[in-house]
Amino acid sequence: MKIQRLIVLFALILSLVFTMTACGNSSSPTGTSSAGSAQTNTSSAETTAKEETAYEVTYSSAKTYKNSIGTVWVQIIFEVENTGTTDLYLSSGSCDLEDSTGKLVGSKTMISVYPQVISPGEKAYYYEETTLDSVTDTPQLTVIARPDAEKAKVSKQELAVSEVEFQDDTYFGIKALGRVENTLTEEASMTYVAIVLFDTQNKPIGLLSTILMDKLAAGDKMGFEASALSMPDDITKSAVASFKAFSYDFQYQF
Repeated sequence: MKIQRLIVLFALILSLVFTMTACGNSSSPTGTSSAGSAQTNTSSAETTAKEETAYEVTYSSAKTYKNSIGTVWVQIIFEVENTGTTDLYLSSGSCDLEDSTGKLVGSKTMISVYPQVISPGEKAYYYEETTLDSVTDTPQLTVIARPDAEKAKVSKQELAVSEVEFQDDTYFGIKALGRVENTLTEEASMTYVAIVLFDTQNKPIGLLSTILMDKLAAGDKMGFEASALSMPDDITKSAVASFKAFSYDFQYQF
């Protein structure tokens, strides 16, 4: 009898253990589902953030040319459009330059961009003129552009630019004269001016710029002269079909 009781008690214990194990297993899929849901929510938030700060390189060019003493220069332009839903803050970018065979000819960093902040649908322009020490001819190059863009934490500034006219210059090829007006409510202390030049096909062919270090009070106007470092010889006053002017008080974003 004792043996039978022990057998029955042992069977009851086994049954209880099996039931507890089954209950534990039934809760596991629920936990897994919950973790998957959290991961999906995180992924959705990341996707939304990427869509907000989306951009596209809509044009790029690397034009090589020689100056009067035979030095090979390259003029780099790439146009970036804000395709997202929020303002973008742009910092200096970089690019690689490849020849027709895909060989790396140069890699450039700290390429300036104008303007700093662009709203959805607007465009900014990275621009650089520099020498190419590795080549002696003027090859056709392709730009592999690397803009630096993030969601803007600062407000966009648009100072008014007026009375712009172009002059052919003996040393700089072409320069722009004009006036900038501080339309902000506060004083401007480092005023950037950029004039993007376009040809008859509405393609950017050059950029003239200057920085006004004199303080500009709200409502005041100041004249400027904008130029380039070493513009290709064929970029003259007659080559300019249209232009875009940008001016703003430089802002840092951390």
